[in-house]
Amino acid sequence: MKLFNYKFLRTAFVAVSAVVIFAGCEDDDDNVTGPSPTDNADAKLTARADLSLFKAAVEKTRLTNFTKGGGPFTFFVPNDDAFHAAGVNSAADLSLIDSNLLVTIVTYHIQNTGRSYVEIPLGPNANMVTQSGLTQYASRKLPPLTPNAYINGVKIIESDIRVSNGLIHVLEKVLLPPVLTTAQALTANPTYARFMQALVKTNTVTTTSGLTVFAVDNATMIAAGYDSTTIANATGPALTTLTAIMKFHTVPKRIFSPDFVPGVPLKTVQTGNITVAGTIGSFTLKGAGNPTPFQVAAGQDLITTTGVILPISGLLKP
Repeated sequence: MKLFNYKFLRTAFVAVSAVVIFAGCEDDDDNVTGPSPTDNADAKLTARADLSLFKAAVEKTRLTNFTKGGGPFTFFVPNDDAFHAAGVNSAADLSLIDSNLLVTIVTYHIQNTGRSYVEIPLGPNANMVTQSGLTQYASRKLPPLTPNAYINGVKIIESDIRVSNGLIHVLEKVLLPPVLTTAQALTANPTYARFMQALVKTNTVTTTSGLTVFAVDNATMIAAGYDSTTIANATGPALTTLTAIMKFHTVPKRIFSPDFVPGVPLKTVQTGNITVAGTIGSFTLKGAGNPTPFQVAAGQDLITTTGVILPISGLLKP
């Protein structure tokens, strides 16, 4: 089950107001060589049938001053499959999205500088600033690792498409701007009601900047013996045990899926270590109290204003 998709975010972010910076700035530091292209980003998007929904979003938000502008800009463009996965199946679906939110999302995919693939910071969690002044987090892998680059844990699947006003990099998913706190995001999704109830009951802090939270869905919480009544009535040793478990689901740093390193243990807020196994992009976590590891839903990272949320298939125990 997906942690969050765009259909959920349509209603969760309706109060967002977008702050868009329309001024351009010159940046001649372009490491991509070859003849200067004549087509701007708007023309390139028009020519690419697989990028039609991002172009439609740009047009709907009247932000063609970027795609047709002088630049240089960097455009991180989700392909149409990425939009479909997020619940946007046609240009008509864009009309169902709050207009301020759509502006925020489009500008979150644009940087006010021409940045080639090799100019994406190695990271992890290297800060890059978007056109709207929000932060993106970059990670670029070098050999012997598979040489891929990620923005907020989202993989770049095609890079360095040169246009007259900058560069385009194609993404496999839509980037969602961090406009909700971790607590707000979990509260807004009823699938994680028991997990959020347990966080509140145990006074587990989710506001620490850069916190990673491994979220457990209701069915898994209940199967582990934590239904709403049990959580509400927990006292004494039972509450102590639950508190240790919830703190064991939080790591005091922001980690996106591609940045977990198999074999390198994670120290949690509870101070115990989580064992990481598997491969980059497909990994498991295991606590000392777990007989078997649990799969983390890599690629379903939800960035928040206070960190990142990742769904996990079981309850970690110290």
